[in-house]
Amino acid sequence: MAKNNKGTIIKFTAMTAVAAGLYLSAYKQQNIFKIILANKKQKTY
Repeated sequence: MAKNNKGTIIKFTAMTAVAAGLYLSAYKQQNIFKIILANKKQKTY
């Protein structure tokens, strides 16, 4: 049980770290997309 529990904690920690990394990269990409969209709108007009 102890080994299983430890593995679960490690998996959970890894998943949390991955989720946090994805969230941060998505947040940065969203800002980049907003800038790109703003530039495209300016070029269209």
